Amino acid sequence: MQAIIEDAYQVFNRAKPADTEVCKACCLDPKIEADFFKPDIRELPLSYLQGWFEAAATPAQVSLTLSRYLLPRVFDLLAQREELTLVGTEVALQRFATGDTSRWTETENELIASFTRLHLDDAEQYDTLDEILCMFSAAGHKAQDLIDQIWAWPDEEVFCRLADCWGPSPAVIIPTAFWNGGSGEMPIHAENAKTIADWYRSDALNARAKTAYETAPAGSQLRDDAQTVLTAIASA
Repeated sequence: MQAIIEDAYQVFNRAKPADTEVCKACCLDPKIEADFFKPDIRELPLSYLQGWFEAAATPAQVSLTLSRYLLPRVFDLLAQREELTLVGTEVALQRFATGDTSRWTETENELIASFTRLHLDDAEQYDTLDEILCMFSAAGHKAQDLIDQIWAWPDEEVFCRLADCWGPSPAVIIPTAFWNGGSGEMPIHAENAKTIADWYRSDALNARAKTAYETAPAGSQLRDDAQTVLTAIASA
C-alpha cells in the first residue's frame, strides 16, 4: 500500500488550489480556512481535513483541481486507518468522485483502482466491510466490481468480515444508514445499494456459507462465522 500512496503523491502532484470549495460562512473554522493550503500536502493535519469534511460543499463533488490536490493525503490517511470524517467513513471519497472514470486520466484511474483493491482487501480495517463498500459506492465505484473482488477471497476472509458486520448475536443484516443516500453521493449509489442488498441475501452467498459451514472443522472460527452469515441471511 505504501508504494501506492507514494505514487499518488507523484501522479496527482499539482499546484496548490486557492479555494477549499466549502461553506465559509459558518461551517469551516476560519483559522483552518486561512491556513489550509500552507502546509505541504503530505503534512496537511488530520484535523484540517476533518473540519473540511464537516463543512458543507456545493456542489457535492469538488473540482478536479481540488480533488487532485487532496486525494493523495486522503488515501494516505485512510491507509493509516485514521478517522478522516467524524460523520463516517462512508462519505470519505464521495466529494472526489473517484469511481467516475471519465473524470480522471488513464494513469490516475489505474492508481485509484489499485488503491481500491488494496483498501478493500485490508482485513485489519477498523471500519466494517459494509461501511467500506458504501464508501466506494458513494464515490461512484460499481458495486458488482467490488462484489467480484470479495467473491475471490478465501472463505475465511469472506465470512469473517461479513460476520463482523452482522453478528454474532443476534445475527442480522443491518447495513449502514448511508446506503439510504441523501448526503451528496454519486448517482450510481442508489443502484449500488440495491446490488449490495441483493447480494447480501443472495442464493449464491447463502450456498457458499452453507458449504463453508458443513466442511469447516467443528469449533473453528470459519464454522462460527459461516453460521452467523447463514443466520443473518435467514432472518432477512
